Amino acid sequence: MSKLSTKNVKTGGDFTPKNLEPGNVKARILEIELDQPEFLKKDKGYFLVLNLEGEKPNDEFVGFHTVFGDDTSPTYEGPTGKVKASKWSYRTTTTKKNVVIERDEEIMKFLKSLCEAAGCTDWWNSVDEKYDSIEDFVTALNTDKPFAGVWVNWCIGGRQYTKQNGYKGWDLHLPKFSKDGIPFEAIDAVKSRLAIFDYDAHTEITEPKEVDNFNDDIPVDEDDNGGLPDMTDAAEFEL
Repeated sequence: MSKLSTKNVKTGGDFTPKNLEPGNVKARILEIELDQPEFLKKDKGYFLVLNLEGEKPNDEFVGFHTVFGDDTSPTYEGPTGKVKASKWSYRTTTTKKNVVIERDEEIMKFLKSLCEAAGCTDWWNSVDEKYDSIEDFVTALNTDKPFAGVWVNWCIGGRQYTKQNGYKGWDLHLPKFSKDGIPFEAIDAVKSRLAIFDYDAHTEITEPKEVDNFNDDIPVDEDDNGGLPDMTDAAEFEL
């Protein structure tokens, strides 16, 4: 009978999450989507959601399957997650100072900055006045995928919640563009302006209960810019 070995015993502390979590991360874009929950339909509002994949954290890491529910499909190389461009939705509205915020204009501002960071400016310039709606524009962006395989540096925040099974999950979003830093930038940025992740400033904790729709109880800040870049249950993320 062989003796018990104490070598190469892996403990729970060695576990690497398959989901992206808040922090400063290097990730590439898999897809960009417009999400319109039921409560945003009246105002024709959207959340702009980025499907991201981070770097492979170690040689042993195995990510989620690329096809949900199909264990024979390939797996992602790194942790994945849905990240809202902002925790605020994009919608056309008027602020208390009587400033009109146009939904599509704000989404286009964000996408232009994203294309600049991902080296997609040639694509951006090539589609000038080509599409009639923001829905068509985002569909074309995903079809052409000029961002494919391009790594970008990110600062990701989020709102933590507790599921009925007791596990924690994150509703991820990007922080605002501000004088203190920007939420993403090119890997080879000459002078970095990337926001440094601050747990207290970039995260919040919700009540310990299951959340059916993360967005229903998010207050609308009428002085906000309409929301620049979030996603669904990251713990169950699959494309």
